[in-house]
Amino acid sequence: MGQQAGVNVVKVFPRHVADSQLEALLRTFSPHVVFLRRNHLDRFTSIERAKQTGTWQNAQYGGVDVAIDQSELQRVSSEAQAWYREQKALCLSLGLTVTDVAYEDLLDDKNLRTLLETLADGHITISDSQPLSSSLSKQGELQDRSEYVFPAWSPTSAS
Repeated sequence: MGQQAGVNVVKVFPRHVADSQLEALLRTFSPHVVFLRRNHLDRFTSIERAKQTGTWQNAQYGGVDVAIDQSELQRVSSEAQAWYREQKALCLSLGLTVTDVAYEDLLDDKNLRTLLETLADGHITISDSQPLSSSLSKQGELQDRSEYVFPAWSPTSAS
């Protein structure tokens, strides 16, 4: 059986894998790393709703209200930003290719198409006429909550 090029994706959430294990994987496989970052408030409420309902995948949370503790939201946001900074700095120090994408930006087919083609590294081409299906459509109706969006950052930035 011959080898075929493909795109393999592994989703890792902040602190779900020990940093040392993640570093070992990055060193071993030298992947193209995509940081898919989401609006802090949306991520926080999604996690809280999953905790309430016990449904962690493909969930529809209509009618599930969440009380928001501002100090907890700030703590969770700060921890996520610190983790992304640490991991991006590590990836860059290892010479890995890093793409930084805001979750909501993938609502735009052009952005989604560009990301997919970048990840495929020339092994596939997605025709402009080929429709893309994204599970992110519910994000399109969100109100702008810029105070909860990740600021632009680099491995050395304070944000």
